[in-house]
Amino acid sequence: MQYIQLYRRAIAIVTGLLVGALGAMPAFAVGTPVGTPVNNDVTMDYTVNAAPQSTSATVQFVVDEKLVLDVTTLDGGWVTVLQGQSPGTGTGVPAMNFRVTNLGNAATDVCVGIADQGLTPVTGFNPIGTALLGPTSISVAVDANSNQAFDPTDTLLTPTNGVYDLGNIAADGVVELVVSVDVPAATPADEYIAYTLVAGLGSAAAPVAQDQSGNIAPNSGATPDFAVNDPLAVESVFADLDAASAAPEDIQFDFFAATPVPIVTTDGDSNGQTSDSSGLVTGSTIALAKHVEVIYDPILGNRYDGSGVQRDTGAPDFDPIEPKAIPGAVMMYVIGLVNESAALSATGVNVADDIPDGAPELVAEGNRFGVAGINLPASVSFPVGSTSPTFNVGAATDLDEIWVQGCTGPGSSNAYNGVGVDLLADDTANPEFSLPVGACAPTESAFLVYFVTVNQ
Repeated sequence: MQYIQLYRRAIAIVTGLLVGALGAMPAFAVGTPVGTPVNNDVTMDYTVNAAPQSTSATVQFVVDEKLVLDVTTLDGGWVTVLQGQSPGTGTGVPAMNFRVTNLGNAATDVCVGIADQGLTPVTGFNPIGTALLGPTSISVAVDANSNQAFDPTDTLLTPTNGVYDLGNIAADGVVELVVSVDVPAATPADEYIAYTLVAGLGSAAAPVAQDQSGNIAPNSGATPDFAVNDPLAVESVFADLDAASAAPEDIQFDFFAATPVPIVTTDGDSNGQTSDSSGLVTGSTIALAKHVEVIYDPILGNRYDGSGVQRDTGAPDFDPIEPKAIPGAVMMYVIGLVNESAALSATGVNVADDIPDGAPELVAEGNRFGVAGINLPASVSFPVGSTSPTFNVGAATDLDEIWVQGCTGPGSSNAYNGVGVDLLADDTANPEFSLPVGACAPTESAFLVYFVTVNQ
């Protein structure tokens, strides 16, 4: 009976120790390095026939390899590119921006493919434009200074059959990429194109086809490997979970074809790939034009009457009075600008003008000889880009200042840079003016009006 009781006590002690040991097992972080050995010891003390006893056991496993990449665009919306830009020239060339992160627990080789998505919408980006931007070439580089633009100091990547190798990325390592295109100089505003960047495991020459948990990469042709778990061996697992968060344009890539190509299928879980999308749009085209006409000469006088209407001689067939640009004549310049974009605003618009200087100076700023009662037209129209807007110039009553009518808000009079310094002399130090117009929303227009006198 005594032996039975002792046996029951021993069983109870062992059971309590095992439960306590299991409950105390640590929860390993997802970043625990691959191959890390994890040892767990259990000890047991008990008494048999008044004699203390103890025993122990040890078990070990090694941490398997978690293979998972993350691709995220750093762009909050369409990247505005410039007509005539090329990634091979200049600094700060606008480009799409992506961050590729190795979220696995081991260093791994990574390669990326880029899919031209044409007019595909990008989730989270505002709808924009209707015409396709047709770039002549595409360039991918590692963003060396993380300024999210293409610079000569960035490391340009050379593709292998359209696939770009990023090399070996350490666990938790990050590579930032800039993706830019050539934009023909004559490209209209509001043309756009979407791109998807897909990151895969391995290199262009040796993409990873499968893991050891039955998962295969898209179009790899591999037979699923359902490896029996060996606690002391390192097995690999594709751990990407993209199905719940992937946008429709975030697709897969066939890294195994002779000529790798995109697969127009939404990215899925545990396939060794991940993707994200961005896009480019050509910026606002601010069309600029300049109009000049004689509004007064010392012989014929005013071209316009006080209400801004073209004067005539009173004859029934309306013979207009056309002053000529003789010495002493006053000329009116009108600078017109139009935002030809249907979708994008332009900010920080500034206009500078420099009246040609000579020896002697050919024209002087404003109404040099102070002729009184020079009349202006109520409005003028002339071609600016693809339109011929009408500008209401009649408010510019002070011929010794520059009138600026911005795209929004009231107009204002502004002094020439030379006023009070050398209004009647050569002004070679500065342009006659450099004035802000402000912001111009799509299709909005603005104008500047100023006057010069032909020197005698």
